[in-house]
Amino acid sequence: MRDTLSQSGTMTTGKWQEEQQYWLDKLQGNVVASGFLEDLIRTGKENTRCVYKAIFPADLSEKVRATSNGSPFGMYVLLVSGVKLLLSHYTGSEDILVGMPPFHLKSREETANHLLALRTVGTKKDSFAEWAGKIKQTVMEADQHPNLSFAEIVRMLHPEIDDSSQLNMQTVVLLDSVHDVKEIDTIQTNMLFLFRDRGDSLELELYYDSECYLEGTIQRIVQHMLRLLQQALSNPKQSSQEIKFLSEQEKHQLVFGFNQTQSGFPQDKTIVQLFEEQVKRHSAREALVCDEQRMTYEELNRRANQVARALLDRQVQPTDIVGIMVERSLEMIVGILGILKAGAVYLPIDPIYPQDRITYMLEDSGAKLLLTDRHKAMASTYPERTILPFHDETLQTYASENLSIEISPQALAYIIYTSGTTGHPKGVMIEHRHVVRLFVPDTPLFSFTHQDVWTLFHSFSFDFSVWEIFGALLFGAKLVVVPKLVAQDTKVFLQVLQREQVTILNQTPTAFYQLINEELKSADQKLHLRYVIFGGEALTPRQLQPWQAKYPQTKLINMYGITEITVHATFRELTEEDFHQHASNIGQPIPTLSIYVLDQDRKLLPIGVPGEMYVSGAGVARGYLNRWELTQERFIENPYITGERMYKTGDLARWLADGTLEYRGRLDHQVKIRGHRIELGEIEGQLLLLGFVQEAVVVARQNKDGINELCAYLVATEDIDDIDVRKALSVSLPDYMLPTYFIQIEKMPLTPNGKIDRKALPKPENSLRIKQEYVAPRTSLEASLVSIWEDVLEIKPIGIKGNFFELGGYSLKMLKMINQVAQELNVEIPLKLLYENPTIEYMAERAFAVYMEESNHHMTLLNRAGDLKVICFPPINGFIFIYKRIAELLAQEATFYGFEYIEQENRIELYVQQILDAEPEGPYIFLGYSAGGNLAFEVAKAMEEKGHTVSDIIMFDTYMKTEQMKMTPKEQEDEIERFLQLENIREILDFSHGDEVVKERVLKKTRAYVAYFLLLAHVGHVHADIHFVQAEPDEANIAQPADLQMWGKFTKGAYREYQGAGMHYSMFNGDFLPRNATLIQYMLHQMKRKDR
Repeated sequence: MRDTLSQSGTMTTGKWQEEQQYWLDKLQGNVVASGFLEDLIRTGKENTRCVYKAIFPADLSEKVRATSNGSPFGMYVLLVSGVKLLLSHYTGSEDILVGMPPFHLKSREETANHLLALRTVGTKKDSFAEWAGKIKQTVMEADQHPNLSFAEIVRMLHPEIDDSSQLNMQTVVLLDSVHDVKEIDTIQTNMLFLFRDRGDSLELELYYDSECYLEGTIQRIVQHMLRLLQQALSNPKQSSQEIKFLSEQEKHQLVFGFNQTQSGFPQDKTIVQLFEEQVKRHSAREALVCDEQRMTYEELNRRANQVARALLDRQVQPTDIVGIMVERSLEMIVGILGILKAGAVYLPIDPIYPQDRITYMLEDSGAKLLLTDRHKAMASTYPERTILPFHDETLQTYASENLSIEISPQALAYIIYTSGTTGHPKGVMIEHRHVVRLFVPDTPLFSFTHQDVWTLFHSFSFDFSVWEIFGALLFGAKLVVVPKLVAQDTKVFLQVLQREQVTILNQTPTAFYQLINEELKSADQKLHLRYVIFGGEALTPRQLQPWQAKYPQTKLINMYGITEITVHATFRELTEEDFHQHASNIGQPIPTLSIYVLDQDRKLLPIGVPGEMYVSGAGVARGYLNRWELTQERFIENPYITGERMYKTGDLARWLADGTLEYRGRLDHQVKIRGHRIELGEIEGQLLLLGFVQEAVVVARQNKDGINELCAYLVATEDIDDIDVRKALSVSLPDYMLPTYFIQIEKMPLTPNGKIDRKALPKPENSLRIKQEYVAPRTSLEASLVSIWEDVLEIKPIGIKGNFFELGGYSLKMLKMINQVAQELNVEIPLKLLYENPTIEYMAERAFAVYMEESNHHMTLLNRAGDLKVICFPPINGFIFIYKRIAELLAQEATFYGFEYIEQENRIELYVQQILDAEPEGPYIFLGYSAGGNLAFEVAKAMEEKGHTVSDIIMFDTYMKTEQMKMTPKEQEDEIERFLQLENIREILDFSHGDEVVKERVLKKTRAYVAYFLLLAHVGHVHADIHFVQAEPDEANIAQPADLQMWGKFTKGAYREYQGAGMHYSMFNGDFLPRNATLIQYMLHQMKRKDR
């Protein structure tokens, strides 16, 4: 343009520079062209422009003409002011930018491709006259600087833009008396307002793209603009925020028509009463399942009553708050019901929370008592606090009949802490009646019955768990409690859904997308799901298409909700149309709730316009515990229903014409991360507590998979180290609140109003700032793993010593990484591996030679947890790989060690010495599968002879050997070859992946073990209790019935027999492994009680 103007002589260099500087100043910051929100997603069709025509009412035409004194320029200013003010109301922005062609360009081609920017920044307090005055000045300045178009200035400011659509105006306004309108078809814009002055009347032709807008939307825009102009010109001195443009009919529809949700519910009932009614009806039915543990309604009720009496005996009074911190288990449900039956309030505390957060929750809530399965740890951490351990034997001594405590429906049932803006979480108070009306309204949305099977998949500190727990128990259904490790392992969780024939599944969308990918691999086994209910975060329905095609009979329900309105607020059963949409339709308000979409001044917004959702009705929480001012700010009087309160959600949505809501994200700085609602201010507050951080802003950005991740922007006094900052935050914040990216900037970008311009913050780069030494990959395997990690974590470079979690990884990314490794390298990596040592160096080492320890040391620490010490001895293949998964599943129960087979002749002596080196003090528990049980017995004898205590030996299908197998060398070699063909040995050989060195070591160790086993003959006895687990019968059963009786003769302690899951060679494979792990867990619990 500059060259063209210079050549034509129409503008000097100085004038060009002055004009350029004007526009650069005018359009500084993150300028976005203003437009009306589109209804539809473009499909790329051509010739989709339509026009809607309207004639101004005669009195309005006269007002426009009179106010502008008949001046075409003045008339244009008024009309542009009307459009811009309507855009301000629709978008909630005071910074409005629309386009106009220059008044004086003569070439039609120039007009078509040359739009000037009319940017005006007003305030809500501006009167319409002041608003129009600012716009008049803007139009005059644009007319004086007509030679540089909006597109050209944007290219100067943002040369990186390569999408031409970002250079187009969203809204253009013309008046035929001041503009050449013959070539308007060539103006590229979503919406073009063409006003025509007919002398005695004014007309509007609104050109719009029918690929973007529905005709109903266009009609509403026109009517709103005409009504707005009518109001504004009737009283030009009224503030812009007071101008009304909705009709009374629209208001009635938005307040009442879309909220026909009145419904009764049993207002005299409590959670406890509804549960006890189900106990009467279904006493013998299974209420709970967790792994292999099961509990009927009668037993659950009795045990909950015992807990309630134990609490009362410890001075817990009705309305007292009782903390409960326990792993997902049957005891968790017993504890929750016991607290409620005592008339108290349960406060769920996830054991994975950082200690600082646990301490704050206990102190802020004033919890009277802590019910936990971690008695010793909690007693030492909180010596001043009353603690009731779940495994306290006195619990069973209390009476088990129902209590006669009167509980009011208005009494608090639970308090769940959610993220807070002050740097600390805030406790949301929910009453019994809030939960009751959620499940038993007079107009139910679901057909739940006592025959359903639910899962408790989520942490009980996440309010989705309230829906899962009581959705089952208040209908007499079965609840499958899913241990955390199983919930994190999609493959194992899928097996649970199949085995337990689950019918009601509740999932966050992100977790369900993972489940879809896993389920579609298993074509043979079918699920029994009647409902899949989504909540916790926005749903992308298109991603459900593969599932819907396979399970068309399963009802897919999208529900929106937050803790403050008791789990759920809306309901939408997805239709075929939804599966082709990108937007998340969250449906209509559920019975007993009303929803309003309001602007920043709490005025109703029309259909199609996003605003903040406010929820009122019988599910709205009492408020925030000990936070009166915040409660007053967020729980406000409902202006539409006298005596009701409504909750200010901070969530954006818009009404659609059919009375359903489309979710649009967050209005404030609160986001959903992995299903958890997070106040970004809490993270910012913790960052500012770090001495070197001067300013901090945290935003959520979507990664390439469409998943929200946190990005922290810091102004600091020194160079930051991403890993050090993440470690510092982890002391006070749970892992889901730790930012994935830390970006150091010199200063925060500001808007023209002086606020932080979050849209102008730079996108995260894939580079990583760490002070530790970068170690490059040394082998092709390490290089392959580096490539996979960099792809999953979206950062580089990653060294082989980098920690997966310190680099921003979390459980979903971990699953993705494991799947990618399996696909690309054909190596299955256990989840536990990453938790123990999440580095590429360790992964590469363990992938092919995980069981090839140095020859002078054969004992491997599999986990570190609890006081019990379990030593695992290898089966006949000589390696400990089968115990890795056991240690994973029982990570909270005991510390597990694993032994390889030691080939040296003095192996028993070496086993004893290495046990004592690792754990000098007993007692010890030995565990052996197959031949591992024989080895465990021999080592136990040696330990006892040296004065050490082996309390228990757990044997899985171990053959009793009372005599050597006498063979010729040829017979012995043949027998060894037969053993080498066994399935569990072949798996180890296959794992070598063709590495001949590894394969040779495997063969050598296995041959040595087989030779030892053939010549082994047990003599003597042990004092340890022996627990014998028999496999299910098959032709290859190693231990026969006679062996069972013989093992009992080889101990002076107790002898117990158990029925295990699976046949001999499959006991530690597939679905049988977690079932046998549960059996081991049961034994460990019995051993703990024995120790007391």
